Order: sequence, then structure tokens, then C-alpha cells
Amino acid sequence: MNIFLNNEQKQVDMYNLYKPYLYDNDRHIYLNSEGWTKLIHQSFDKIIEDNFGMHPIKERCWADNYKDGRRRVISIFLVNDMFATLKYGWNFNYIPRTDGRKKISWCRTDKTIYTHTFKLSEDFINYNQKKRKSVFGRNGYTNDPSGFNLLMKEHKTAWDTIYPEIFDYYEKTSTYEGLLNNLRELKKSGYYNLINSGNHIVYIFVEKYTGNDIQAEKDFEELQFYDEQTKNDFYKKLQMVNNKI
Repeated sequence: MNIFLNNEQKQVDMYNLYKPYLYDNDRHIYLNSEGWTKLIHQSFDKIIEDNFGMHPIKERCWADNYKDGRRRVISIFLVNDMFATLKYGWNFNYIPRTDGRKKISWCRTDKTIYTHTFKLSEDFINYNQKKRKSVFGRNGYTNDPSGFNLLMKEHKTAWDTIYPEIFDYYEKTSTYEGLLNNLRELKKSGYYNLINSGNHIVYIFVEKYTGNDIQAEKDFEELQFYDEQTKNDFYKKLQMVNNKI
């Protein structure tokens, strides 16, 4: 990903391109949200397509086509309003989700896409590090061409840090057997239970999809839901899953 520019004139040109998106600050770089989205896509669109065949389907989100009931998704995981990292995982066309109102709905289109299960870089999860290389942001550095170049370099460093883990994750979960193994690990993780407790329901739906109906039913009964209505809604959707493998 060649967005870190060594040529001084190219640095100036890039800085001028993004200048309309900079807040009026004489000392530090501070991109507004629109400018940061533009930089994110300039940084990652081509490299994600070249390495994984995924295309941008909406702002800050890339995916490929469905195959065997699922498709790969890479998207932005916001640390806060100023910094982010990349999350990478899978979307399923046979697994619903709930919104904040407990409504059960499918997420089968580009507009409604949802990453049912995902991973984050170990570099990001390791809180003992003073500086996470997997994190990139929209502020900092001096408000001049060289400072903006450093901001772009931050995005490149993040990709170089996360890429091997993304590659390894999709290699290990390329089969449904590998995916189930990964989901078992995530279900045991306190960290992932905190940020994505949905891994438990995903595991059950994948069990059903891969033909393990009896165990899927048993595991479903052991799950806790918001209320009986939510449980019943999910159960109805589970019964709609046809064994494919």
C-alpha cells in the first residue's frame, strides 16, 4: 500500500487534496469525519481488493459475494470518535440479528450487512502496549504536508500490522469446521463475550446449517435471551435453516 509518500511534491499535492477536510487549526492535523472516510478508503480499498477480493459496499466497509451461505467482511472498529482499527469476520444470510428494540431481522444486503462474528488484531487487544500499531486516527502531527504524510503512514502501519492476522483468520475459517473451531475459542473468551456475545447464537445456527440438528437444539435451550418472545423469534428462524453440508 503506497500511500506513504517520500516525494516532497506528492506530499504537498496530497495535503492540498485533503485541506478542505481539515479543521482550522494552525498547529495540528485534524480531519473531519468526511475527510477521514475519504482517507480510509484511499488507504484500504485497493489493498483489500488485491489481497482478499473484497469491494467497498458502503462507507468504511468491504465485503465479497455470498458463498455457502456466508461472505467475508472487513470494516472499521471505532476505538472512539478519533481512532479506529480494522475488524474482520463473516456475515451469514441464514442468521438473523436483533436491533436495540429486540426486533429480529435478516442482514442479507449491502445496506443491512452485519458482521456476525469477527476478530480484532492481537496488537489491538494487548492493552500493555504503549502504542498500538494496529490503530490509526484522524488527528495529530503538524498541520503541513509532512505531518499529513505521517498520518497516512499511520494507516499503512496499521494495515501492515493487521494483514497477517486477517490472512491467517480467513485461512483457518475457510471451512465450516474451521469456523466452528474458531467460534468455540471466541465463546470462551471474556473479551469477545464482552464485545460480541452474539458468537453463541452464531455457533448454534452454524451447527444447524452443518447438519448437527440435535446438538443445535440442545445448545439453543441453554442460551439466555432478553425475554421469551426474543427466544421464540430466534427459534423460528433456527427452524428455517436447511442443512447444507
